[in-house]
Amino acid sequence: MGFIFYLLSGFAIMLIARVWQQKSIEQLNSEHKAILIGLFSKRNNLNLYISLGTMVIFIIIILMDLIAIRLALLGFALSNVLSLAIPMNMNYNKLLKANFPIEFTNNYLMTSALRIIGTIVIFSYLFFEPN
Repeated sequence: MGFIFYLLSGFAIMLIARVWQQKSIEQLNSEHKAILIGLFSKRNNLNLYISLGTMVIFIIIILMDLIAIRLALLGFALSNVLSLAIPMNMNYNKLLKANFPIEFTNNYLMTSALRIIGTIVIFSYLFFEPN
């Protein structure tokens, strides 16, 4: 039951962030929306590849029993949080350089932070719940 609570809580936080971000985008004028598409259309799937790569490494480590499971989980959790935090910073700087409204850039930071918090909530079950 505990895991379901953490999972649903984390996803609820991420859903709130998604809705908040969508409303923020809807408030942009047409020019800023076009710039936004241009800024992120060249964005590759690096985050996806990093997440998949760390998942494969995690599975290999677990199957080969190379290190303790909790240590492997901690590495996996940290790599997922970093795969959100690093692009967040890069994208925030892109928005600032493109002179987006400060309300939008602040909302971007808040929704990105909520995504990171949601991820931490999901992974926190693995460290704070008894086995």
